[in-house]
Amino acid sequence: MESTFVRGIDSAIPLSRLGQLTQWKEVTALELKLAILCEKAASQEKEIDSDNMSNCPICLLELYEGLMQSERLDFEIQQQMILIQLKDLEREEFRDDFMINVVKLGNCNGMHFFHKECLEKQYKASGSDHYLKCTVCSQIYGKIIGTMPSGRMTWSTLRMSLPGFESCQKAIVINYDIPNGKLPTGVEFIGTQKTAYLPDNKEGQVILSLFAEAFRRRLIFKVDTYAAGQQNQIFWGTINHKTSPIGGSQYGYPDSTYFSKVKDQLAANGLTVDLIGTEIKQAQSQAGDIYT
Repeated sequence: MESTFVRGIDSAIPLSRLGQLTQWKEVTALELKLAILCEKAASQEKEIDSDNMSNCPICLLELYEGLMQSERLDFEIQQQMILIQLKDLEREEFRDDFMINVVKLGNCNGMHFFHKECLEKQYKASGSDHYLKCTVCSQIYGKIIGTMPSGRMTWSTLRMSLPGFESCQKAIVINYDIPNGKLPTGVEFIGTQKTAYLPDNKEGQVILSLFAEAFRRRLIFKVDTYAAGQQNQIFWGTINHKTSPIGGSQYGYPDSTYFSKVKDQLAANGLTVDLIGTEIKQAQSQAGDIYT
């Protein structure tokens, strides 16, 4: 689909913070129409809702008014030619008349086009300037940084076999220590100490590496209130840990689905196996120590 874009429109207007984060690409009306028509041609075996594809997934309004009307083709070609000729769009006199207000996010696969303004509003409403999540495919741009207070994560190996991993003679023992403290808002909270277990095999070491990065990004714990008498305490976040070496699937082992589930939870926070060795450090299971 990318090959259908008629490139050559390089604006010198600096990208916004969100534009830099997502590496979005501006898409003209003609480029969008060609992309949709190409997608329809490549998907003849199934019905493609071109009306839905030509709408912004956030506001649900048309990306370009009357985009798929055949009588607008000549106008869109003319506009494309003008845009290619006027590469110096940073000039003030052209900015309003020839601003491209539709973008495709840089790493999304598929037909994910948005109004710039809608993305900027979503970005500001999220309350974080570190990341944006695509509302269509959940692709994360940037890094999700949590609100976990400062603490320490350590790990080591222990000679023991976890149920379900009898062929593995060692287990990784992870210890978390979040001391009592005060949030940036001035609210005091009660700290905690937690222990978790992983088998010391290849997959367990992968999960350990992702847990370590999740800790660096302050995603393992959060301060919350769940019941009377439990105000402003440290609770687990959305990444499940096995806090017992035995006891079955709820808190311990055996649990044949645990690795699959926890990888999904990590991926929802922007932490995937393919990042290990590039953006994420490979943790050595023998021993480790992280402070935040």
